[in-house]
Amino acid sequence: MTVQLSADRPDYEDILQQLSTNVQSRSDAWRDLLNSSTGTILLDLLAGIGSFSQFNIERAVQEVSGFDSAVLPTSVYTLALMLGVSPKRRVSARTRVTLSIEAPYPSSVTIPAYNQFDIDGVVFYNPEDITIAAGATGVSDVLLSQGQIITRSSVGTGATNQQISVSSGFVADENFFRVTVDNSAYIRERVSLAKYGSLDNAFLERTQPDGTIKIIFGNGLFGTVPGPSQLIQIIYADSIGKDANTAQTNLPVKLSSVVNTVFGQLTVVGFNTDAISGGADQESVDELRFTAPRLFASAERCITRQDWKAISLQFPSVDIADINVWAEFEDFTGENSRMNVVRLVILPESGGVFSSQNYSDFLTFISTYKHVTTAIKILDPIQVNVGITANIYYKLGYDPNGVQNAVQSAISDLFSLKIGSLGRAYYLSEIYQAIQSVDGVDFVELLGPTSDLILDKREYANLNSTTINMITSTRS
Repeated sequence: MTVQLSADRPDYEDILQQLSTNVQSRSDAWRDLLNSSTGTILLDLLAGIGSFSQFNIERAVQEVSGFDSAVLPTSVYTLALMLGVSPKRRVSARTRVTLSIEAPYPSSVTIPAYNQFDIDGVVFYNPEDITIAAGATGVSDVLLSQGQIITRSSVGTGATNQQISVSSGFVADENFFRVTVDNSAYIRERVSLAKYGSLDNAFLERTQPDGTIKIIFGNGLFGTVPGPSQLIQIIYADSIGKDANTAQTNLPVKLSSVVNTVFGQLTVVGFNTDAISGGADQESVDELRFTAPRLFASAERCITRQDWKAISLQFPSVDIADINVWAEFEDFTGENSRMNVVRLVILPESGGVFSSQNYSDFLTFISTYKHVTTAIKILDPIQVNVGITANIYYKLGYDPNGVQNAVQSAISDLFSLKIGSLGRAYYLSEIYQAIQSVDGVDFVELLGPTSDLILDKREYANLNSTTINMITSTRS
């Protein structure tokens, strides 16, 4: 069947013309031709309603048509979920601590996993059991993760693909999510249950557009079905993300949960020995817009450059601003020993370089996606400092401090770290454009830099100084 689409243009003038022609053709008595007449005003109103409605319909279609036309964050999240890609939630910061008890005990005592600690007013938990040996007064090098432990209980219904929703607002830690059914741990799956058999205990975890987490169990063919009245327990941690990060050490630590032992209630205090780091906020809309279609295309394997970049950006332990990927053979053409070696440059959102632990964690993460014969070399990004000096001529009637702050913000946004920052070219014309777009700026004299900044694929720009001289324009 062939469907004939309307050729009518949905703009106000066209709709008004169609309405006027229609009413005049229906009645010879129509004489309201003046702009001030009641009939003409009513036609204007109907034309306005029609064009506005059509605009909304077109925008709705654009919001669900693809990542390039979608504007609303919920639309981008929904499109990603349609491709089987869940947006990343917050990531909890981590640190290592030394803990002490009041006096040694004749036998060992254990603090079970998921008990709460307080570090200088911020809540943490221990992801693993902590054991203090008999006769010892403490323990060192204990890993704590930031987060408030949340436990939710439900029961199985016996229905296929049973669904349970928990949390909201993307606050649940991306790395920690545990589901048990009658105390049996279930495998956490992020893409599809189709890879599991009828006897596999697994659940599908999907982050929804509002940050709610939807848990989906199997259907008996792909994954098991929780039986009627089986106890389902869901444990996760609400995180404050990157707000927990701090370079401070020796912060006071104390066990805030009640832990009873044969010797009485346990009192534990201590201090952190490492910086609190690794905390990150939820994935931005722009990052998801870039990664979702590429993750779908990658089919969970790193082959093309886009595969490597999109999957690497999903690394959960550190918020990554950008990644560059290329074959080492490109740098050493003709040297066959360089084949099957991939070079990666990873730029954290905070700038700088990965720690050795971050690199180790990343290699563990990416190894599940790469081809077995592919070797990886990770290169540190190179920081290139940039200073901006400019005379800003502002228009009369504008507050020079307000204009100066807006100019500073525009320059900072231009040089902020994001996807595409590595190997980016910064042209003088776009620096001019960023400043000139600020309301109240008449014209700009850019004193520095004096030439375009063309970066290598390992380099990124760091705005380390900005000097703005505000001058009243004589042209206004």
